[in-house]
Amino acid sequence: MSDGCDSQVGGWSPNTLREFIQVMLEEKDKRFEGRFADFKESVSSRFAVQSEGVATAMQAADRAVSAALAAADRAVGKAEAAAEKRFEGVNEFRSTLADQQRTLLPRIEADLNFKALTSRLDTVESAVRRAEGVGVGVAKGWALAVGLMGLISVVIAALAMFGK
Repeated sequence: MSDGCDSQVGGWSPNTLREFIQVMLEEKDKRFEGRFADFKESVSSRFAVQSEGVATAMQAADRAVSAALAAADRAVGKAEAAAEKRFEGVNEFRSTLADQQRTLLPRIEADLNFKALTSRLDTVESAVRRAEGVGVGVAKGWALAVGLMGLISVVIAALAMFGK
C-alpha cells in the first residue's frame, strides 16, 4: 500500500474525486455566470426602461413648469393692469379732493362772511323799519290832512248853504 492516494474505492480515487469536484464546480461557475449575465441584462434593461421613464417624466415636468410660469406671468400682468387702474382711480380722486380744497370756501371764512351778511341785513332791516315808521307817519299825516281838508270843505259848504 502506498500513501493512500492511489487506492480506489468503488472505482473512485482521490484524484478522480478531485477532478469530479472540479468539473462540478466549473459547471456551477458557468451556471452562475449565465445567471449573472441574465441578471445583469435584466437589470440593464430595467434601468434603461426606468431611465426612459424618468426622462419622459422630466420632460413632462419641464412642460408643466413652463406652462405654470407662463400662466403666472399672465396673472402678474393682469394684476399689474388692475393695480394700475386702481391707482388711476385713486389719483383721480386725489385730484378731485385737491380741486375741492382749492375751490371750496373754508368753513371759517364762510362763517365770517355769513356773520358779516347777517349784520348788514340787520342794519338794512332796522333802516327799513325806520323808513316804514316814517312812511307810516307821513301816510297818516297825509290822511289826517286830507280828512281835515274834507271836513273843512264840508263845514264851509254847510255854512254856505245855511248862510244864504
